Amino acid sequence: MPGTVFTLPATLPILVTTSPVVPSYPDTYTALVAGEYVTVQQGSINIQKAVGTQGTGSMTVKSALGTVWEYGTQALIYDETGTIAYGGFIANDHAYRDAGARQGDLGWLNHDLTLMDNTYKASKRYAFKAYANTTAGAIVLDIWGTYLAAEGVTASSATVATGPTIVQGVWGGSKSIAEIFNWLAQQAGFWWTIDESLTLWFQPYGGIPAPFSLDGTNVDAMQSVTVDSGNSMLTNKQYVKGSVAQKGTTTAPLVESFKGDGASRSFTLGYELNTLISVTLNGLDITSLVQDKGSSGGSYYALVGDPVITQDPSQSVLTSSDTLVVTYIGQFPVIAAAQSSAQITAQAARERTGTGIIETVYSDTKLRSLPAAFQVASGLLTHFGADTTLLTFNTKETGLQPGQLLNVTLSDYNISNLPMLIAGVNISDQQDGLTIWFQVAAVGAPGAAAWAVESSQWTTYFHNLMAQSSDPSDYTDAQDTALVIPSVSVASHTPSVTITATKAICSFPSDTLFPSSSLFPC
Repeated sequence: MPGTVFTLPATLPILVTTSPVVPSYPDTYTALVAGEYVTVQQGSINIQKAVGTQGTGSMTVKSALGTVWEYGTQALIYDETGTIAYGGFIANDHAYRDAGARQGDLGWLNHDLTLMDNTYKASKRYAFKAYANTTAGAIVLDIWGTYLAAEGVTASSATVATGPTIVQGVWGGSKSIAEIFNWLAQQAGFWWTIDESLTLWFQPYGGIPAPFSLDGTNVDAMQSVTVDSGNSMLTNKQYVKGSVAQKGTTTAPLVESFKGDGASRSFTLGYELNTLISVTLNGLDITSLVQDKGSSGGSYYALVGDPVITQDPSQSVLTSSDTLVVTYIGQFPVIAAAQSSAQITAQAARERTGTGIIETVYSDTKLRSLPAAFQVASGLLTHFGADTTLLTFNTKETGLQPGQLLNVTLSDYNISNLPMLIAGVNISDQQDGLTIWFQVAAVGAPGAAAWAVESSQWTTYFHNLMAQSSDPSDYTDAQDTALVIPSVSVASHTPSVTITATKAICSFPSDTLFPSSSLFPC
């Protein structure tokens, strides 16, 4: 086809294994779709991988006529050394023939493939789980064992770090496993991914070292090196609104009494209701007759977050001789704040006047305890509370992956022995059409855990985070949230048949006659 060059291996063998052994094709790369080698259009590979996001990309390939690939078909790319450069799946196959080709003519199909990386395995599954006072790593491993192990994903304590204790987490199918891992990573100050070998990683920023250090001698295109300094989304004091703190405990609850007046059917508590312990009327326990507001069939109605207890219209109005006693745990709104004193001091020195404080407010109405709000505030501060240096460069060196810690020395840019988090790796053959190149984005800061900031995603991540007023799967009081675990039942029924056999005894004739003049033998 004029104007288009395709990389053609000597032969196109068909593989039947899920983990193919790639033959050596000198000075070029190979790609496999559905376990078979395909011809790749030169310059068409463009794949983006970043910490905390599903890797996406595209490439154009040729196939025999009649071949199309559906969503979720495996796609692999190996570089010219036979090392896997990308492992993932097809999100969309846009197939077409060359211009002028007619139906039925000999030839081939072109395919513009849209790709997604192995985190697809977590994106397509949803979790039905509840946890309390459990480490983030234990939650990840439990979810992996319940759902992802069956998807071919591997994990262990060596790849999944422990992380902080999560106060409460309830997921009733409202979020995919990938979204849950994103949220857990945010709270822990971690990153996560499922790599080319289908291994699940959940690690602190910088927890995994890069396979080599960078000092300029192993950067293949020095003209492509750029350095950006400054975090435009810097936060050194983080507020979290929408949370509540509890007033009273199960051992020392609040108790309030109400006398009837012959007219009122509503009784207002001193605090919003958090947990209803008991309700008595004239000394008789009627707790079981109290239903949630919005339902029917109860004598009284209450709702978490609402201070008003309401009587059903079918009940007799309470008079001065009636006493309603409500025992409960109340709640009231609070604001949690977390700050970095060191960062505030450094910022004040830069500004030369003022406090140096940079504040951000995040609202989440699903938080049900002050410790949970503090943990969210600390998690956000970890993500956005560090100065950063962003380095980008091109290399043919293999082995660099998002989430690794790369030690960098580049004297031209005043960078000396600086640990930097690899925030993103783009894969492309557009340099020369024959070689896989890696464009790497790494972020770091002198003397600080700058790898806690996902620089490559600041704008979209922070915007989406601040735009949402409520996250249905954030820390949620398990007592206030019904978590329905769907179950799959396999019923086995073996039919039974009862057969009753009746034995008929026939009459026998005599030597000369039938049994009678009208009856014949059977």
